[in-house]
Amino acid sequence: MSAVVFDTSAVIALLRDEPGADLVARYVGQAAMSAVNLQELIKALLLRGLDLPVIETLLQNLRLDIHAHDREAAFAAALLTGATR
Repeated sequence: MSAVVFDTSAVIALLRDEPGADLVARYVGQAAMSAVNLQELIKALLLRGLDLPVIETLLQNLRLDIHAHDREAAFAAALLTGATR
């Protein structure tokens, strides 16, 4: 099981060396991400002008554990909102 769950903004922060990037970097290779966030991340990187092969390499290097995002997961994630804000 993964120690943490990354969202799109966490990975973007890491790639752009924004505040919090050091914290995200500690969990590279140990993090999970939902398939929904993966799609959002790929789209964001494409919109920033990265080519698909480059994106694929970046994602391989992150070694994310990708999880399906079903109804149960959606409710569980929504309930975390108060705890993570």
